[in-house]
Amino acid sequence: MIFVAFDAEEFGRKGSEYFKPSPVNLDKIKLNLNLDMISHNDKGELYAAGTYKYPQLKNYIATTIPDLKSFLAMTIQDWQQMTG
Repeated sequence: MIFVAFDAEEFGRKGSEYFKPSPVNLDKIKLNLNLDMISHNDKGELYAAGTYKYPQLKNYIATTIPDLKSFLAMTIQDWQQMTG
């Protein structure tokens, strides 16, 4: 398992551009967990988008981090829903 973290994407995708030609077979990547702009809404809810497309994530998140269940909103299925 390989964990990769990117930073400074606002300055020309420097991290991801470095990773792109890496020896890792890109077809073997199974999950991209994007933690961009982590925040919460005015109710203190944290969004976990993507659970519609990958429903197994909903149960995984809820059981792995049970303390989050009280404020984890998994109703947003796409980032576009958050922008209206």
